[in-house]
Amino acid sequence: MLYDEQYGGCRNNEGEHVLPTDKAAWAYVILHDGHAMTATGGKVGATNNQMEMTAVLESLKALEDMGLSQKKLLLSLDSDYVRKALSDSSNGTAGSKDGKNGAGESQMGK
Repeated sequence: MLYDEQYGGCRNNEGEHVLPTDKAAWAYVILHDGHAMTATGGKVGATNNQMEMTAVLESLKALEDMGLSQKKLLLSLDSDYVRKALSDSSNGTAGSKDGKNGAGESQMGK
């Protein structure tokens, strides 16, 4: 099984809109067969949500490039925004942080 963890964030003024000069970044780490594959990137003026989604999309592209897109994958998400976007339920409970689906069943090892 592949393990994929991503992060995204921006540096902006607390409680205010993102400024065109604010720095933002994304990163991911993919663990497979005892190896870690990583990548990072950034953009000026991007939002936290944009960077969180970019991290996931870039990691999925990397898996495709490596020919691993059909392998079982455990995504570790710290972003409710991304989790809800990828969820198959209206309240975003599928694939929650504790590794359980919306029915409370463990998804580990499946």
